[in-house]
Parts: sequence; structure tokens; C-alpha cells
Amino acid sequence: MRQITISFAVVSPGAFFIGAVLPLLCHTLEFSKKNSLTLASILLANNAGGLIGGILSAFFLVGLLGIWGSILFQSIFLLVMGTIAIIYKFHGKLRLGVSGFSICVVIGILLLPRDFPEKLFIKTAGGKFLKPLFYKEGNTSTVGVTRDPLDGERQLLINGVNEVSTRFVHDQSFAMLGHLGMLLHHFPRDVLVISYGAGISLSSAITHSPGHVVVVDLEKDVFPASKWFSDLNGDVLSKKWIKKIIEDGRFYLVSTSSMFDVIIVDSTHPRSIDSWLLYTREFYVTSKNKLKKNGIIVQWLPLHGMSLNEFKIIVKTFLNVFPEAQLWANFGYDSRGFVGYVLLVGSKSGKIVVDFKELADKLKKPEVAKNLEKYLLSSPENILNCYIAGGGRLGKWTEGLPISTDRNPIVPFVTDWSKGKRIHPSVLTQILDPEGPPVTNLPEYAEEYVSNFNIRYYYLGHLLRGELEGAMEKAKDTSLIERFAQERQRAIEYYRKVALSSFADSQILSSGLKIIRELGDMDTLREVVEGINKKQDKTDALLFEEALSYEAMGEKQKAILIYKKILNEKENVVPAMNNLSRLFAEKGKFKDALKLLSKSRIADPNHANTYMAIAEVKSMLFDFDSALDAIKKAKDLSPDDPRVFNFEGKILIQQGKFKEATASFKNAYRIDPFWDEPYLGCGIAYLQIKNFRRSIECLKTAVILNPKNSEIWLNLGFAFKGAGMIEDARISFATALGLNPELKDEVLKEVQRMGKDESQKK
Repeated sequence: MRQITISFAVVSPGAFFIGAVLPLLCHTLEFSKKNSLTLASILLANNAGGLIGGILSAFFLVGLLGIWGSILFQSIFLLVMGTIAIIYKFHGKLRLGVSGFSICVVIGILLLPRDFPEKLFIKTAGGKFLKPLFYKEGNTSTVGVTRDPLDGERQLLINGVNEVSTRFVHDQSFAMLGHLGMLLHHFPRDVLVISYGAGISLSSAITHSPGHVVVVDLEKDVFPASKWFSDLNGDVLSKKWIKKIIEDGRFYLVSTSSMFDVIIVDSTHPRSIDSWLLYTREFYVTSKNKLKKNGIIVQWLPLHGMSLNEFKIIVKTFLNVFPEAQLWANFGYDSRGFVGYVLLVGSKSGKIVVDFKELADKLKKPEVAKNLEKYLLSSPENILNCYIAGGGRLGKWTEGLPISTDRNPIVPFVTDWSKGKRIHPSVLTQILDPEGPPVTNLPEYAEEYVSNFNIRYYYLGHLLRGELEGAMEKAKDTSLIERFAQERQRAIEYYRKVALSSFADSQILSSGLKIIRELGDMDTLREVVEGINKKQDKTDALLFEEALSYEAMGEKQKAILIYKKILNEKENVVPAMNNLSRLFAEKGKFKDALKLLSKSRIADPNHANTYMAIAEVKSMLFDFDSALDAIKKAKDLSPDDPRVFNFEGKILIQQGKFKEATASFKNAYRIDPFWDEPYLGCGIAYLQIKNFRRSIECLKTAVILNPKNSEIWLNLGFAFKGAGMIEDARISFATALGLNPELKDEVLKEVQRMGKDESQKK
């Protein structure tokens, strides 16, 4: 709605005068055979003017006068033309009145603020408090650089979209984009960078001393804008030997006769209106044709702003051209929360194998090491930890999905593929390769890295889920985790400042509450919520986040009151009805809960969380068959939600259907392999059917993922006991008791039983 409003405000002045002048000119003529030629000439001139005006505006006026200046110029020109027509047609007071009115309108237009587009640009960038450092309206894009006064962060914005920032993980991704292809290729000499951005990827690539580098960007104004990022790009534009070309990247690939060892595609978000053409099959085919024999392409891809299916479609499209492609990623906390980015890597020759010794040697080069040290990626192990999966795993993951083509570009539009689960770094746990990347030429000191692949697997799994404590326990080098912990604290402090500032509107407050809650800082959350209590005119979105925050803080009665307030003001807010019904059920108000859920289902019959809530309430009432019916509907609507399968498993255990329960739990941990609950549930189900070996396998995995859960250790003790592994059972029971002293009676009872069993055997 905001974009529609802004577009209307910008376009309406010119559109009004364009629409008014033509009929006015025609009206000045008398319709007769005598002047029919004149009327036809006016219509012809109008059509020609529309064509020529569009070309002049795009290629000359915008560059000369800017967007707002071009609109004002056209408006004044059309106003003058209309006034001349009226003066020609009418006489006396009317002519005088129209002339006076026109003069007043022209003066009014000239008095309009010339920085209106810039202010509009800043507002769309995310806040009126941002300080502009650079602003330029180009022929193809509007480029701006802003600074956030709260923490000094800078952003490069193109057409109002954040393309580059000075956030740690964001810049780490651009550095990796520039380095990865150069590290994987044995001898990269000719390099093409499509999309300059702020120059971070380009500056990273040239540390490897290539012989010939071309950077192509459609908008010339990104080059001067990048001076505000010289601390990150090493003032790369001062390197005169780099060839800069102002051109569409794809057109350049088609038209050039040059061939490249490495192509680096620093394209913007695939849903952007000007970037989707860099994510189609035809683009990848063109790129492959411009690679030398062992050439490598690396493309940046964000882990936000699209559905899981849309993300998979892009991966599937890339695989269609590069069947042995690899997916690498960097992820973690920075000053705006938990984020991640992906690099798609393909080779013209097929499979990519990392030469460990060559990689280590390249990383020893002073310029390369210096560039990567600030991102904590200067060791071979840290680089290889960015590897997620190869072509085989990616192919299975994307089975059944279409590919994106020029004629059928799926991702930039809202389609059925836009529905469902959103992309997030944690999704990559589904394809994380336990064996790591294919590596050759390992020196003796690197054999430890390969032998620790199992630890690496769980370390990355915790990290992809944002679980720093779990990752810290398994990390050989803790420096990156420590940096993420610092960044997480920075994020909490930043959103606290934003939320408590005088300029915070409801949208900013909603985002701040959500992120602080997700980051788990209850003290800061309470401080912000107390500040929000004083605010008037809260939006539904802000009220909803406030209610969720009270739930997180354990103040459920306050949450209930807010949910009721939301529903009093707007009757059919489905998330509010679902959450309120769950709170009613916890208080034993099952009738009220089911009544609300019935209304919720009518309001939106395709909301998976509604059926999950119905299942929860029905299971509390021991109506397990109805609960499973609701779960079946939730699975149909949200087949990628591990919570649905996990809850199904719990219900089946309560029904005594243990074998069926194991299948549900397996589906849950297939979707989220690093969530301990499904492994615990599966272990308990196997325990009930006395399949102790399988129970031990599941519970051991659960222990690795969450070693501080006493319930896991307790059940592992039962499984070991059933398998006759008495010493292991004792250790498990002792660990459970150490974690939870309330288990004392139960543990002592089991230990005594084991003692009696042993004495009887003797």
C-alpha cells in the first residue's frame, strides 16, 4: 500500500496535466471537414510526443533534472500549453482568470521542495531518522547511501532496496563471493564481476592478483556511491587497470567475445524488478558459454525475502545448467539479528574438488589473508565450513519443482510457489552434508579436519539454527562464535535504542519487539514493552507483537487482554484467535478455545496453525482421533513444518501406536535434523516396542544436540538397561540426576532394580 501511495504521489501531477491538455486542445477546434486535418495533426503530434517524451525523459531529462525536476518540467510545459489553448479559445474575464490561475499553479509547482524524492527515498529505506550521505537519480536507478545515527551503519540503496550495508555477516558474504571462485580455481587470470555493488566482492577478488578484470554494472552512479565504503572495498576504484563497463550484465555476456576463468555474479535480490533476469536458465547457459574449460561461476543469493519453494526453484534452475553445482553459505548474528546468505557455485568442467594444500597456500598470501582476517575466514577450515551441499543432495532436495526461464520467470511474481514456509538459514540443515566438501591433497596436519567431520556437522547444524551455545561446545576455533555473540548483543542494544526513541513508529516498534524476543533477552524485552505501554494509536501488528512478548515473559493474562482487544477492534484476525484459543485451553477453558478456533477456521480455512491449535486442544481433551484429523489437514497445508509431524508422533504415542509414531518423528527430524525433540520422541517410541538398539541410536543423537536435557538422559538409561548395557545405563541415570535432582526417586528405583537383576544373575 505504501508503494502504491508513493507512486500515486509522484506520477499524479504529470498524469493530470497530460490527461487534461489533449481534450482541451481538441475542444478549441470546431468539428468540421475544414479542420479535420488539424485535429488529426494534433492526435498525431500527441502520439509522437508520447513516444519522444518517454525517450527524452529516460535518457536525458532524468539525468539532467532528476525525477522530480523532470515531472515538474513536464507539468509546467503541459500547463502552459493548456493555458495557451484556453486563451486562444476564450476571451474577456475567463481568459484573464485562467491566466492568473496558471501563473499561481506554476509558482506553486516551483515552490515545491526539490528534495521531495530524496526524503521519500529515505523513508522507504526504513526510517526517517536515517541520514543521507549520497543521493543520485540515474537513468536506470536511484542510488543512495544512508547512515544510521544510532550505530553508524551505512547502507547502499538502489531504488530504495538495501543492496549493501556495513553489517558483519552481510559484508562477510560479499567477501566470500569475491574470494570463493578465486580460491577454487587453480589459476584464475580472467575475471568478470557482474554488478559492482559497493565494490567489496571486486576488492576481494583482486587480492588474488588476476591478470584481467572486468566489472559491469547497469548504473554508473554506484561507482561514486561506493566511496562511502572505501574502508571495506580498499578504494578499489583507484586501481586503473580494472576495466569498468556501464552496461546490462547479461547483454555484455551475450555481446562480448571474451572468455573468463571466474564469473562473479553480485546480483541483487531475485525478486527485484531489475535482477530476475540474472536467475533464469538462459542466463546460466550464457554464463557457462563464456567460461573457459575449467571456469567457475559464483552467484550470490539471499536467505530472506522469498518462500522456500522460490529459493529451491532458483537452485533447481542453476542445477539444470550446472548439474554438479555446490551450495556454500555464511550465516550468523550481526547488528540486525540472525541472517544468512548463499553462494551457488558451478564449474564448466563438472565436479569441483578442493585442493586443500593449494587452498592453504593461497590463504597465506598477505593481501588475501588481510582481507579475510576481518571476517574471521582466513583459515582453510573456516572457508570449508561454509560448504553446505553438492549436486546430488541439491538435486534430491529440489525434485518435482519447475525451473525459472525467460518465458516463465517464476520468482519475481507472486504465484502459488510464493506460499508456504519462508526461506531462512535454518532450512539449510535439511541438506547439510555430514562429510563436508570433496577434498584432495591433504597434508598431515589437515587430517584432523577430516577426522572431525562429525563434530563439524553438529557445529554447523547448531549455528544454522542460531544456537551459539551448542555451536560453542563443538567449535575447535571459538573466535567466530564469540564475534556472533557480540553482534547479537549489539542487535539487542540497537533495537532497544530504536524502540525507545522518539521517532519510532508502529512499524519500527513491531520489528524491534519481534527481533528482541527472538534473540531471547527478556530484560530488554520487558523494558521495551513498558515503553510501548505509553504509546497511543497502536496498530494491530504492534498489539500482536506486544501480546507475543507478554507470552514470552510469562505474563499470559496480559497477553489474553491484548488479544481480546485486537479481536474487539477487528473480528477475524486469525493469528490472534489461534493464540488466544491456546491460552484459553491452558486455563482449562476448552469450550471457549474450540469456539474461537471454529471462527478462525471459517475466516481462513487454509491456515495450518489453526489446525495445529485444534489438534492441541483436542489432545488435551483426550480426543486423539479428532486431533489426528486436524494434524492431517495441517500436514496438507504445511508439509515442511517439523512441528506438525512431531506433535503427530506425540499423539500416536498416547494412543499406543508406537510404530506409527516413529514414522512421524522421522519425518520431523528429516525436515529439521538438528531439533532434539523428534529424536527424543522416536527414542521413547522404540523403547516402548523394546527395540533398544534403535532407541539408543535416536537418544544418542538427541544427547549430542541437547546434552543438558535430563529427560533424554533418563530414557537413554532405560534403553541401555533394556539392551543389557548396565554400566552405560548407570552413567546415563547419573547424568540425568545431575541435571535434574527431582528425578532422584525414579533414578534410585531403577538403579536398585539393576542391582537386584545383577545379583540374581550371579
